[in-house]
Order: sequence, then C-alpha cells, then structure tokens
Amino acid sequence: MSGNFAVYDFMVAHSLETDANGNCRFSAIIDYSSRLQNDKSVTEVRFVRNGYDDGRILLAANSVLSVNNYHLEFNERFQTYEYVNETKELVIKGNSGKMGGNYSVTIVPV
Repeated sequence: MSGNFAVYDFMVAHSLETDANGNCRFSAIIDYSSRLQNDKSVTEVRFVRNGYDDGRILLAANSVLSVNNYHLEFNERFQTYEYVNETKELVIKGNSGKMGGNYSVTIVPV
C-alpha cells in the first residue's frame, strides 16, 4: 500500500491531472538502470488509480523501451515504489532475471 502513497505524492507534487476514472496519463523522462542495460527515453506513463489494478504503472513502448528488453508494466506487489521529495522523482525498484538482477526506473514528468 505504501506504493500508492508514493504515486499520490508524486501526482500532487507535479499537479498531474486525472481522467474521469481517476487514472493519470502524462509524458515523462524514463531513466532505466540495470546491470545489463541503461537507457533514458521520453514516453507516455499511465497510473491506474482505481479498481482491481489500482497502483499499476504502465510505460508505453517506443524505439528505445521495448517489452523485449525492459519491463514496461509495474505492480506494487512485485516492485517497490518510492517518491523522492528532494528531486520530485518516482523511483520503481525491482529484481528479475530479464534485467540481470536489481533494476530501477526513475520517472520525471516532461
């Protein structure tokens, strides 16, 4: 549940708007870091803020971020979310074989 608080704090800090269902879409700089690869790209981010998938975060695939090389969907059951007040970033941390172990994804709105 603390992941939802991190997402909420991030949304408030950046005055991000929600749609009629409470979900949030915005463009952001994504900084992906793992033992196997590091990339930075701008893409669309979607926060699911209601229903069964509340707390889910989705990144749109693009020419840099592909589902073949990166995790593009996150859930606080499998990853941790942290809002960093000093930098106003949302940081997602996880661990998987696909990423070569520990990885982090930093999100900052454009």
